[in-house]
Amino acid sequence: MLGEPSYFYLVPLSAIESLHCYVLDGVPTGGCLRAALENNFVEFHLRADEDFTLGAKWIAGYLYDEIPLAARGDKKKVEKWIKSGGLNGQARKAEKSIKGGNKR
Repeated sequence: MLGEPSYFYLVPLSAIESLHCYVLDGVPTGGCLRAALENNFVEFHLRADEDFTLGAKWIAGYLYDEIPLAARGDKKKVEKWIKSGGLNGQARKAEKSIKGGNKR
C-alpha cells in the first residue's frame, strides 16, 4: 500500500500479532518483545531468535510508531499496561465509571 511503512514487511508476523494482543488487551508478550517494550535492547538481543535479530531495527521502528507511549518505555509502564487490560480494559473501566457515575 502507498504510504505504508516498510517495516510491516520486515517485522515478523508473530511479533506484530503479539504486540496487537498486548496493546488491545494487555496480553503479556514473550520475553524478547517484553525486553524491547521496556527499552532493554541488550536483553532483547539475548532472547531474540534469528528472525527477530534480523528485524531488530524494524521492530524498534514499529514500537516507536505503532505502540502507545503509555505502553512502552520501562518495566513500570509495561506492567501498568498489562494490569490495565490494554486499550480494551481501559475502555471497559471508563465505560463502567461513566455508567456508575450516572446512578443517583
